[in-house]
Amino acid sequence: MPGAAGWDDGTVTAQADRVRSRWWWLAGLGGVVGLAGLLAFLGRGPDPWLDRFDKLSSVGGLVVAVAGLVVSVWSATRASRAPAADPAALLGQAASDLATQVRRQWRAELDARGMAHLDPIRLRWATTDRPVMPSPAEVVGVGQLPPAPARVTRLRLAGDADDMVRT
Repeated sequence: MPGAAGWDDGTVTAQADRVRSRWWWLAGLGGVVGLAGLLAFLGRGPDPWLDRFDKLSSVGGLVVAVAGLVVSVWSATRASRAPAADPAALLGQAASDLATQVRRQWRAELDARGMAHLDPIRLRWATTDRPVMPSPAEVVGVGQLPPAPARVTRLRLAGDADDMVRT
């Protein structure tokens, strides 16, 4: 089932599986109750009913067995006519399917966390007076410093990325 952005959400699929599972349990329970009721009716019914249902069930069993045989033969002949699958093609298809599923899972996770369409984070920065950077002599080399009357000054900068580009 599609999620918020059209991707398959694992939680939606799990919920659908639980609902299907509940329906199967309910159908199975109904079948068992119905069969128990039919057996109780036949056990208490008159003998002509039992004889008639015995004959009908024998014919019904024959029909089901013949239908099963026909389906088995048909599927076996169809499978023998199918071309043999190329292992490399099967591996490529499996890798493609896995990539699609992983992409769907991560897209659903991004949507669930509200991270699918974020604007860039505005980054603020400023220079500091703390001793976290090397001295100018260590950066440019001792022989590269200007003569003694000149001095290297530190810039006092602050702002965001646009300010840094302008500066």
